[in-house]
Amino acid sequence: RVLFRSPDAARYPLEMAPDAPAAASVDSRLRDAGIGSAHPLIVIHVSAGNPFRRWPRASFEALVTTLARRDPSRRIILTSGPSDAAAAKEIADAARRVLGPMGTAVPDVGEFDLAELRALVSRAAVYIGGDSGPLHVAGTTGTPIIALLGPTLAERSMPWRDARWFAEAVDARSEEH
Repeated sequence: RVLFRSPDAARYPLEMAPDAPAAASVDSRLRDAGIGSAHPLIVIHVSAGNPFRRWPRASFEALVTTLARRDPSRRIILTSGPSDAAAAKEIADAARRVLGPMGTAVPDVGEFDLAELRALVSRAAVYIGGDSGPLHVAGTTGTPIIALLGPTLAERSMPWRDARWFAEAVDARSEEH
């Protein structure tokens, strides 16, 4: 007799229902920023509640500029949480300075509440971020995820999601931490 079955993310998914007003708000904000269906959207969350889980700002700046240069049609939206509220703006400003005229690839579309963040991520081609609540919000969508982990372990920190949806953990430890 089996007393314990291994959990199954496909059978018991982590769910966060789509929110139609939040999706409409995100659509409007992206449209106002000139972002349309021709622009592959990348969402990068640049903060985490604990400082030891944050990837260095210089690394985020390099990632953003590399992604923008590789495909000028991309639009890269940076988000951050209340524990590090200025991080997204500082990284975006630094990336825009480096990119010069290509800085339009990193638009300022403001901050997002949780429902809006989910709506934004669900529209994205990919979500990139560290071990944080927004990583798990992204896990409730079908959007591919790249989790920047270290010092936390992927076995503990990866979002609970159906294996049909791509999710990759990257050991992003840095000598700077």
